[in-house]
Amino acid sequence: MSFRVLLVTDPRYDVVPLTRAALVAARPGEVAVMARLKGAGARELAALARALLPVCRERGAALLVNDRCDIARAVGADGAHLPESGPSVADARAALGPSALVGASRHGPRVDDEAPDYVTLAPVDEVPGKGPPLGLDGFEAAARSWPAPAFALGGVDAERAPELIRRGAAGVAVMRAVFGAADPAAALGALLLATRDAGQWRKEPPEG
Repeated sequence: MSFRVLLVTDPRYDVVPLTRAALVAARPGEVAVMARLKGAGARELAALARALLPVCRERGAALLVNDRCDIARAVGADGAHLPESGPSVADARAALGPSALVGASRHGPRVDDEAPDYVTLAPVDEVPGKGPPLGLDGFEAAARSWPAPAFALGGVDAERAPELIRRGAAGVAVMRAVFGAADPAAALGALLLATRDAGQWRKEPPEG
């Protein structure tokens, strides 16, 4: 399954109806949604993932669960996204199976042998509490060191996206740029247009 925009949920927003509204702008396969509730318990995260699942299925968007492979498996999500201090990619694949999407958060060039299906590299621009920004040059160096597709995260919007694509991004990961927009569909549409030149990549499902 391929995508160019990764929507990361933000507890400041009512993300289920906003996700439904935003995905009107996307064709099947163009967007993935990450269910993330930092600081919340497993029950709350599972409830969010279950609420998002039919919205994603209706529009052909992949659903990923942040950190918790057990919840991803329980709710029938398409995969999991692993924080830098989270489970290993190998453990996630063992838990979720070979067809699952497994992504990982990273903050610089590749320094390990793990092989996620994609990585998010952050922060590109300065974001309070997220450490020193990579900047464009730092992002490019990090993105090109990873064999997996790299998604730019942190201060990214439709205006910045084309330059990041030119510098090696496979797409962008956003929260506020869509969920905080007055028109989520228009905001997502602008991001998809801005990332139209991203190289295509695909996680193929198993045969049979």
